[in-house]
Amino acid sequence: RAVALDLSNIEITVVPLAELVSRADIICTTTSVDIGHGPVFSDHNLKPHLHVNAVGSDFPGKIELPVSVLKRSLVCPDFLQQAMLEGECQQLCADDIGPEIAQLVQKSAEYEKYQTQTTVFDSTGWALEDFVMNTLVAKYASELNCGTEVQMTTAAQDCKDPYRFLRDS
Repeated sequence: RAVALDLSNIEITVVPLAELVSRADIICTTTSVDIGHGPVFSDHNLKPHLHVNAVGSDFPGKIELPVSVLKRSLVCPDFLQQAMLEGECQQLCADDIGPEIAQLVQKSAEYEKYQTQTTVFDSTGWALEDFVMNTLVAKYASELNCGTEVQMTTAAQDCKDPYRFLRDS
């Protein structure tokens, strides 16, 4: 079933990307930039307390953020090993990366000092999160009698290293 939204009271202003990122306190990057075509914005005029949710780097060689932003930020990946392969963390040495997000949440008092500094959440996605969302979407699609069921498979032998087959070939 469709839901109608009344957006007539919302004002939308189109501004250049450089202006947008310079005015932002929080940026969520969810782009489909091709391998070798990042970063998607420059490290110029960014607020010193900027937080970035980096979501779109999802393949080796694909990046969205300038390495200079990462190097001066507290960078917290969701899963370090995966982020080093396909996230923004692939641009960094392990010593330049902060705690995984679960550690940060568990010991939040240790990281309060970073609230006024640049921070990056490098989200590469956990298979469990994907499984839960896929299960929910399938359940609701079934209840609403919409969508097409398809069979999905994977070539990865190790769920923590889905790109091993690229290195082995």
